[in-house]
Amino acid sequence: KKTKRYKESQKIAEKTREKYKGKDITTMGHSLGGKLAEGVHANKVITYNKAIGIKDIGRKRSKNQTDYRDIKDPVSKLIFTQSGGKTINLKKSKRAEGLKKIYSHGIPKEF
Repeated sequence: KKTKRYKESQKIAEKTREKYKGKDITTMGHSLGGKLAEGVHANKVITYNKAIGIKDIGRKRSKNQTDYRDIKDPVSKLIFTQSGGKTINLKKSKRAEGLKKIYSHGIPKEF
């Protein structure tokens, strides 16, 4: 099922491709935004704590995709089930060290 958000991200990507013909397009996103960034098939994809559902298990990522993941994030925990691309597990980021609690899988309450 193609959701409204997915369709909107496709429209934005297509407009970007038309405007910048011949240029490489990079998409970025956090959580659901990471999932949407991955779905528009850009030249380069960068995600942070990308949402991974049951249907994503075993999926092969583009070789031009880099997924950053806070190791304490439950939403992106299944990333190890995917192949291809590059995964960077953030174990002790300065941002994470200062947090006493994790809110909304990686976004601190202060933001």
